[in-house]
Amino acid sequence: QSPFPKENHLRLMVTDVTTKFTQRNVQEFEKIAKHIVEIVNSVPGNSAVFFPSFNVLESVFPFLFNRVSREIIKQKPRMSSTERATQLERFRNAASGFGAVMLGVSSGSYAEGLDYPGNELLCSVIVGVPLQEMTLFNSCLIDYFEQKYASGWHYGYIYPAITKAIQASGRVIRDEKDRGISVFMDARFDWQNFSKCFPKDFSMIKTNNPKEFIEKFWQE
Repeated sequence: QSPFPKENHLRLMVTDVTTKFTQRNVQEFEKIAKHIVEIVNSVPGNSAVFFPSFNVLESVFPFLFNRVSREIIKQKPRMSSTERATQLERFRNAASGFGAVMLGVSSGSYAEGLDYPGNELLCSVIVGVPLQEMTLFNSCLIDYFEQKYASGWHYGYIYPAITKAIQASGRVIRDEKDRGISVFMDARFDWQNFSKCFPKDFSMIKTNNPKEFIEKFWQE
């Protein structure tokens, strides 16, 4: 079980949108953006929004531009270490002011292996399930786990995606004094095959009006 106080971490699940490939369209991207705008504008500081791919990030971004009430810092593919360091410094410095919004990908360096202590990150939004592209390697991995454990899709495809989503959400709470919010935004997070992959003590509130819960959390 998590050693951190449960009351310090608000976890929400938004289920009226998805990044499922067969349902990607302009209307869905605009709906996702509307949720993101309401969420990050309700947070009194820094937020990060992690997408399953740069393609989805760029598809949603036009609907965020000029609607987010603070600076947007956007991760790009194949950035140099100097570029990443510069972006991270801007993001961390913004925490002492009005705040900023970092847009990145769930499998990228900003979502894994970095700490944002204190008030450097107050909210993380995980847009979509970060499933791997179905390459020959991943297909073979699924076949291997199917032969070995009769659970190829879970071990080779779903578990790694949920692990990435959890890692991205975990950037918010790094010690017992941190307080913050994680929002999992995709209908598939509520599907049984996906939801049962979360830790047993990983409680989430299902809502399609996250702003209401976020404002109440910070008021309390």
